[in-house]
Amino acid sequence: VIEESGGATDNSGGDAGAVQNGEAPYSYTTVTDDQGLITVSIPTSWADVNGEPNPNFGPSIWASPDLQGWNDTWDVPGIIVESAPDRSASEIDLLLQERDLSGVCENVGTEPYDDGLYGGTLQIWGSCGGTDTFYIVLAAAPFDADYLVRVEVQAVEPRDLEAADEALATFIANI
Repeated sequence: VIEESGGATDNSGGDAGAVQNGEAPYSYTTVTDDQGLITVSIPTSWADVNGEPNPNFGPSIWASPDLQGWNDTWDVPGIIVESAPDRSASEIDLLLQERDLSGVCENVGTEPYDDGLYGGTLQIWGSCGGTDTFYIVLAAAPFDADYLVRVEVQAVEPRDLEAADEALATFIANI
């Protein structure tokens, strides 16, 4: 879904592919939120993980090499995966508007999202905070239920875009 350069991921938890831009490809691990409702595959180096529910949204996982640095700057990669039991699939566009980063990032565009389990819209932002950082936001709903899912990834380098693809290919968010 997200344009990437080099490398590929296998499903055994390791990586296939060459070193990119001086950075080795990530190896991945699966994490679960504190309630056991969300799972996602993330880089093993993103070991600063918070699986507590977001009181303003619902079950969630936040992960990064440094959650505080990720929250405070555009220089640290990270991810959020959340599900909102009180939000309807009809609110996908509203959910994207809530994550409008037009004041600090360039709007690279939106595209429809459909992985067979979830459908929605993928919004890509670039040049965030005057850096080369991308911020990807997926607002989606499962095809077999009526609640919302949000996946957000801050990608600082090309291998972070691959991590975003891995997360989008592996997340499961229930309520």
